[in-house]
Amino acid sequence: MKQGTCAHCRAPFSLTRSDQRFCSTRCSNAGNTRRCEREGCNRPHRAKGLCNRHYKDERYPDQAYAFPDDPEAKRKRDLAKAKRRRAAQRRSDAEDVDRDRVGERDGWRCGICHRKVNRRRAYPDPLSPSLDHVVPISRGGPHTYANTRITHLRCNLERGNRGGNEQLALLG
Repeated sequence: MKQGTCAHCRAPFSLTRSDQRFCSTRCSNAGNTRRCEREGCNRPHRAKGLCNRHYKDERYPDQAYAFPDDPEAKRKRDLAKAKRRRAAQRRSDAEDVDRDRVGERDGWRCGICHRKVNRRRAYPDPLSPSLDHVVPISRGGPHTYANTRITHLRCNLERGNRGGNEQLALLG
């Protein structure tokens, strides 16, 4: 049997094929991974020697949509996009519902526990504002201003997709 030297770890190994370059799958995966050519970047290569982030920055220099400086703006944009997609899949009578507008309408009071909702809290916080559907979309409720209310994230997650009288058990 012929002997070869691994192109990644430089260890000697027995060749099973004439074109074999690596001693194992681990060395093959490590040896074949190209990295971004930008200095200091260790992300995997995507195209033209650049990672996904640097490729988009180079290809679309006037747009900062890929990695915005404001994560709250990105969160709002992504939520709106997801809501439009879900509404289009389920119903034709959906509206573009703005969380802040619903909060102003409801006086920033949670529709479930009736306590104040702090509009300045950010998403992972359990007391951050969340948009709740009175009749859940999964149960046939429309995505409209009439069917939405502002809630704490924690209250909304505890309620789940229960609607109507089922939520009274949470309050009592």
